[in-house]
Amino acid sequence: MNQRAVGWAFVAGQVVLLVALVLLPGGDAWPTGSAVWTTGQVLVIAGLALIIVASLRLGTGLTPTPVPSQRGHLVTGGLYRYVRHPIYTGVLLIVVGLTVRSGSVVTLAVALEEDLHLLQFGFGVNVVKNTVALGFVLFLGC
Repeated sequence: MNQRAVGWAFVAGQVVLLVALVLLPGGDAWPTGSAVWTTGQVLVIAGLALIIVASLRLGTGLTPTPVPSQRGHLVTGGLYRYVRHPIYTGVLLIVVGLTVRSGSVVTLAVALEEDLHLLQFGFGVNVVKNTVALGFVLFLGC
C-alpha cells in the first residue's frame, strides 16, 4: 500500500474513533461532577485551538493526511518551535478531554485505541513528549 493510501486509512480510522468518543454514552466509572466535566471541556477546547493555530501556521503545507505535501516546507516557528506535531498533540488533548468528562470505561478503551492508532503510524512517542513539552511551555508562559 502506498503512503497516500496509508495516510487516508489513518485519517478514516481517526474519524471513526473520534466520532465514537463523542457519541458513546457517559458512565459512572469515576465521578464526573461539574469540575471534572469542565476540566474535560477545557482540554477539548484547548485541543481544538491548538489544531487551528498549528494548521494556520502550516499554510499551504497543510494536508488532510499525515503524508507531507510536495509544496510544503519545514515549519520551525510558532508552536512548531516547541512541538514537532502540535496537531496530533491537539488531537490527544481532545481525546483526553472527552475521556475525562465521560466517566465511561468504554470511552477510555476507545481513547486508548486512538492512542494506539497514533503509535502505529509512528507519531505516538513524539506526541506524548510534545504534549508534556507544550504543557511546560504554556505553564512557564514562554
